[in-house]
Amino acid sequence: SAGMRAESTPQHMRQPPPGAAAAASGSARDRVVRFMRFVDEELRVAANTAQCPDMTARLDIAGAGSWLLSVADGAGRAEREGPGEARHVDCTCRSSLDTIERISTGRLKPALAALSGQIAISGDRSLFAHLRVPLARA
Repeated sequence: SAGMRAESTPQHMRQPPPGAAAAASGSARDRVVRFMRFVDEELRVAANTAQCPDMTARLDIAGAGSWLLSVADGAGRAEREGPGEARHVDCTCRSSLDTIERISTGRLKPALAALSGQIAISGDRSLFAHLRVPLARA
């Protein structure tokens, strides 16, 4: 019978219910969006960016888009980069959605992620280091 066939299918070959993966990744994307809102709030606190040089960094999150983190005259902000936008940035950090989520929830330290190759930074790495305080406080 059909019920017996389903039970005899090995666990690794069973398919998840339709939409289960999309719901799970959607919730992770929502968490990244919330995290980036906190980053934006922290970048807007003058004490967090007073020592930062004027700069723009791209945080490119596979599966969740690109975010621009910018500081000008001691004031900062984080904003989602629109599709097809090609703004000049001083440095870029690329990572997976899973890695950013683990960093944003405190389960992974950014330095360990960089050392283990889970994030890749290109351009002027020293500028991205200036964002350490606002990112950590988010």
